[in-house]
Amino acid sequence: MKRILFIQKKPISDKADFKQQMHNGWVEDCRSLFEIKTWGLGYNDSCNLKGLQSVINSFKPDCIYMTKRKNYVNWLPDLTNIKVPKIFVEVDTYKYNLTDPWYKQFDRLLCRSPFWYETFVNRPEKTISESVQKRIIEWQKIPTFKWSVPEKSFGSKKRHRKGIYFMGAVHRRGYTERKMMYKTTRKKVIFCKFLNDEYWNILHNASATLCPTESNYGNFVPAKLFEFLAAGTAVITNCDLKRYGAPELDLCVIEYKTLMDLRQNLLKHNFPKYYCNAVQIMRKRHSHKVRYASLFK
Repeated sequence: MKRILFIQKKPISDKADFKQQMHNGWVEDCRSLFEIKTWGLGYNDSCNLKGLQSVINSFKPDCIYMTKRKNYVNWLPDLTNIKVPKIFVEVDTYKYNLTDPWYKQFDRLLCRSPFWYETFVNRPEKTISESVQKRIIEWQKIPTFKWSVPEKSFGSKKRHRKGIYFMGAVHRRGYTERKMMYKTTRKKVIFCKFLNDEYWNILHNASATLCPTESNYGNFVPAKLFEFLAAGTAVITNCDLKRYGAPELDLCVIEYKTLMDLRQNLLKHNFPKYYCNAVQIMRKRHSHKVRYASLFK
């Protein structure tokens, strides 16, 4: 059994922990596949090179895994001379230049979203600087580490499903299209503020979920799209799953192109025929066990 040393920053609250589940939730599901040890700020008193080397000497990992760069600011020691193979998965490609020397300390580099620029390109009022254009081009050369889902996410057709839900932020700065979506669909869609322990219960009982691609910084394929599909709800989205590298999921969603299209066609679909359409695909190709077994093979 391979030994994986997962370096990360410990979440400081339950709320933060929920947001971090897409990044650290794989550990719980994958303990039957790997021996996993967590090291980092909040988990250890000595978050320096000496402390890390001590853990490496005792645990003897086959691989070091890290993700989401902003979680390592001001405490991570330089890993350049660490001899253990190091894998890093960047989440926030819109923030960082690939040419940044920080990435050179890793033996293998992947990213969650190599494509994120359409929100800027398709709006005439947005000006793209030369540095941003370069960042866009460079990250598209990096392999994608696609999102995956935990075992607890999988839904069942036996559920009594009701309601169309939007799960996520709407009124934050930068969410222009989401604000317009809220104004035009709020009579048909439940824009949901939920507690952490309510999230999966809502998904497993929703008739449909609305999952737009727009983020503050561009058009991403969000992790929650995969969670929605695994939960068995009908998913309404404008995400480009083919380009993202998951064409097998394209026929499992209800696609819309524009907000006008969304508003006019939202209630015309037979949602029950989409229930659990993607569950088996998600189990076979997009579960944490499948995804991380491939990463650490």
